[in-house]
Amino acid sequence: MIKPPVLQPGDTVGLISPASPVHEHGDVTEEELQRGIECLKTLGFQVRLGKHAREVRGYFAGTDQARTDDLHAMFADKTIRAILCIQGGYGTPRLLPYLDFNLIRANPKVLMGYSDLTALNVAIHQQAGLVTFHGPTVGYDMAQEFIYTKQWFERAVMRREPIGEIKNPDDGPEIVSLSSGRVTGRLIGGNLSLLIATLGTPYEVDTTGAVVFLEDVDELPYRFDRMLTHFALAGKLRDAAGIVIGECVDCVPKDAKKPSLTLTEILDDLVRSLNKPVLYGVCCGHGKKKVTLPYGVQATLDADACRLVIEEAAVE
Repeated sequence: MIKPPVLQPGDTVGLISPASPVHEHGDVTEEELQRGIECLKTLGFQVRLGKHAREVRGYFAGTDQARTDDLHAMFADKTIRAILCIQGGYGTPRLLPYLDFNLIRANPKVLMGYSDLTALNVAIHQQAGLVTFHGPTVGYDMAQEFIYTKQWFERAVMRREPIGEIKNPDDGPEIVSLSSGRVTGRLIGGNLSLLIATLGTPYEVDTTGAVVFLEDVDELPYRFDRMLTHFALAGKLRDAAGIVIGECVDCVPKDAKKPSLTLTEILDDLVRSLNKPVLYGVCCGHGKKKVTLPYGVQATLDADACRLVIEEAAVE
């Protein structure tokens, strides 16, 4: 496993759009991108945008080749110390067949994103051996209230020490235990929809012996149920040492007249019976406040104490 160098004030970070475009009618506007850039500057970073970062091709930020070229250029550029994604959205899996894992392995640096960017994080972590980061995007998260999220960003990539115990904000959801037990293993996971999309491909997630975290957003309960069942049928829950269900925003019934299970009932059906530790409610999803979780480092899940502790530093 390769750890990227620690980030320090004065470093240059590169911004890319591997998925959806910056657009006045999209999830991230130019104004929001600029607010995110200003946030990075207050942390002491210099900022450089990828050549194609503002391109628009339908629901993509440019062609597959253009988006891949930006990622490769950022890894190859010795003056760039981290690569941050402007937003998620849709389209990252289309880049996976074109990735140069040898280039990435030879030029380790922080790569961060979540949601659609799960596909990029998992593929690069597993194929290149690099610790990647499930964490905030520039145009969506850093453009909003950033105090809590900033704390965990800094602990993950700006300090050569373990992140330690993950704690939700005071106004966040309560972390609860769904099944007892205590395990230690490498941390892996991300957005459930994207993990499902890569099953059966060379880039599917390996959960063997891992502490697996899962989250999603705006999915009707039956859709979440179907995806989690698929994940279970693929053996991914069976192979895991323990499971963390993150904050699943708006995964609720939309029509009160239609019969539905709740997310808690789905989890009761599908994860309680696994006889392994399970936590629910960690702020690692699409909420406005989120922690940064590094892929591949050792973590301890203590469901009896409702604790998730990152035991290993993610940068060096």
